Amino acid sequence: MAVMVRSLRLKRKVVCGAGFLCSVVPGPVDVEEHARYTTYGIKVSDTRGKTRLFIPDVSTSREFAERFAAMCMREKLSLSHVIDVLEDTLP
Repeated sequence: MAVMVRSLRLKRKVVCGAGFLCSVVPGPVDVEEHARYTTYGIKVSDTRGKTRLFIPDVSTSREFAERFAAMCMREKLSLSHVIDVLEDTLP
């Protein structure tokens, strides 16, 4: 599975839940001229609100995305592990 990721180069290790917030971001996707659906991505932001990692179009299930974001916070995942854990978690 290919995952499009935008991440910023950091001088220190970023850990979700240790001063960083992992949240769900909805986004519409156009499939055809008249078809549109909503997908949910994952965003990790620092305490100033600056995005450190954004993974768009993770799932069409808001519940899945919210559970994944909560798990990232609970387990205090580093940015380097968020994508691997996401790939392992996807059905």
